[in-house]
Amino acid sequence: MDKEEIFFDFFRLKLIKNNHLFIFCLLTIISTLLCLFFVSNHSLIAHDELIYANRANLIIKSRDWFTPFSEPHHKFVGSYWLTALSLMIFGRNEFAARLPSYILSLGTLYIFYCLNKELINKKVAKLSALILSASFLWFNFSHYCSPDILFIFLNILSVFYLSKINSFSNNLVNYKLIFFSGCLFSFGFFVRSYMELLPLICFSPYIIHKLKFSNKNYLICFFLGLCVGFIPSLINLILAFIKYGDQGFLRPFSLLSQKVLEEESPLEGFLFYPRNIFLFNLPAIVFIFNGVNSIFKLKKKDAKLLFLLCPSVALALLMLTASKYTHYLLFIIPWISTLIALGIFESLSLNNTFNKIVLNIYTFLCLLLGFLLFLISLSSLFFEIQIIDLNAISKSIILIFGIFFIYFSFNIFMDWKIEKRFINIVKISFLQILLFSFLFGIGTIGNPNNEFKKFINTNITDEKKVYAIEGEIKSKNRRILSFYLKDYINYDLNNYSNNDGVVHLFLLKHKLSKINETTNLKYEKIDSYKNLYLIKLYEN
Repeated sequence: MDKEEIFFDFFRLKLIKNNHLFIFCLLTIISTLLCLFFVSNHSLIAHDELIYANRANLIIKSRDWFTPFSEPHHKFVGSYWLTALSLMIFGRNEFAARLPSYILSLGTLYIFYCLNKELINKKVAKLSALILSASFLWFNFSHYCSPDILFIFLNILSVFYLSKINSFSNNLVNYKLIFFSGCLFSFGFFVRSYMELLPLICFSPYIIHKLKFSNKNYLICFFLGLCVGFIPSLINLILAFIKYGDQGFLRPFSLLSQKVLEEESPLEGFLFYPRNIFLFNLPAIVFIFNGVNSIFKLKKKDAKLLFLLCPSVALALLMLTASKYTHYLLFIIPWISTLIALGIFESLSLNNTFNKIVLNIYTFLCLLLGFLLFLISLSSLFFEIQIIDLNAISKSIILIFGIFFIYFSFNIFMDWKIEKRFINIVKISFLQILLFSFLFGIGTIGNPNNEFKKFINTNITDEKKVYAIEGEIKSKNRRILSFYLKDYINYDLNNYSNNDGVVHLFLLKHKLSKINETTNLKYEKIDSYKNLYLIKLYEN
């Protein structure tokens, strides 16, 4: 049997021979969705999730979908539209806030699979989609309230449309593909503001190659697409200028300068971005050098421009900035996953010393992960060493995950058959996704403020009460309170009125002394969380 046929035999889902892989695949797909429904175990991250969620809610309350803010805003409002629509449909909760990213991640995986199949082959396409899904960074942001996955979806879909040019004999179809590609590229500005410049710069060699600038009709269609796609951003700028003046137009530019040049020390990203690409794509990232070597052997120039030049330029640009934002790497991760997929094939098909070393390093890292999970859960279950704060059932499940990682890793070491080694690498990738889904579902990841959320929810059961947030509560605490309180008023102790009646007020601990100094106010303590108090405030 041909090697390539052996490699991807498992994707054909022959239930008699590979039913265990089918079960893995099915469980993986179901688990990535179901983990979103365990809302009681989830809480939004103060920065950035609660920022996006609260701004989306402001759009809903104000019914102003372009300029809902009281002062000039630093982003185009398209960043918040999908979140606002989801909150309107499903209510204000973590599931609704995170659902758009999950749905778009599935769409992105499918388009990326199609792009890989078009430019390389079906086998690499399937494996690269699996590798991408198993990246912790990808999993995290596909279950995260932000516009980042939408941003990636738009750009990959744009590239996919460009890749289909000249696949049809009908020129009209080519013109439509080019037009829609231009639309999606420029619509990216409405979603992520001037961050869209990064993919445009990185894809420019590919765009030039595909459009063949000698063809004026292609250029016209692409330019028209860019103009049409930029219309929402233009409307946003005009309305912001009308409402806020010059700052409505200039504020987004100042954000670009701040993020790229001013926010951290110069070249702060020089080590940050390469290091995080390595860490967030372990253990499969070890195959990347084999993938780079493999892509040089491909005859298609399109594949080299996209999967090698594009991520290289993006990484180089990020390394030269003064920024340290992990989510900026999301744009690079898909192209890295294809290099990793190619590297896996290269490592298994060519029996040389370097490939053996790479495969052994991968196996060792998987084995190490398995032993860590095994020892952590074992020590918690039987020796009362509480490394993780989970119940006995959850610890037992993590123990089982550890055993599976160890078992599949040993199989790679012990079995010299290429097919068996490959299938065990695939199983480990599925197992990673299942582990991420389980940890997300039980709240070990994606749940940084659960205690704070419980403190709020246990004290706001009566909808008839008036809840308020004192003015000195800022930043993280205010974001969390704003999202989970739903209905509240902003309160200033210096401007108390007799008409306010009984108010249930969230305030900082040191403000209690101010109330004690006031002769016309009394309070009763209801509950507290760290230095934050909930009191019942009324007239003396």
